[in-house]
Amino acid sequence: MKRIAKNTCVRFKEWEGEIDYIDLVNKQEFHDQFAKVSPFEATTYNVPYDYKSVMHYGKDAFALPNKISMRTKDPDYQ
Repeated sequence: MKRIAKNTCVRFKEWEGEIDYIDLVNKQEFHDQFAKVSPFEATTYNVPYDYKSVMHYGKDAFALPNKISMRTKDPDYQ
């Protein structure tokens, strides 16, 4: 997790029982598909994460055939 936080815009916080998170599959073949963006490019406008957003990629986005790159903690949104 330290390597991901150091080299990307992803930040980790201690789990407090929430279920609306995603898991990133940390495999070398996916690293070139995700680029770090500056805070100026990642404005959230204090809007909470929306699983139904058109910006929520599917589980196999950027993955090799028959592989997954991310999975939701809540299976209803996979």
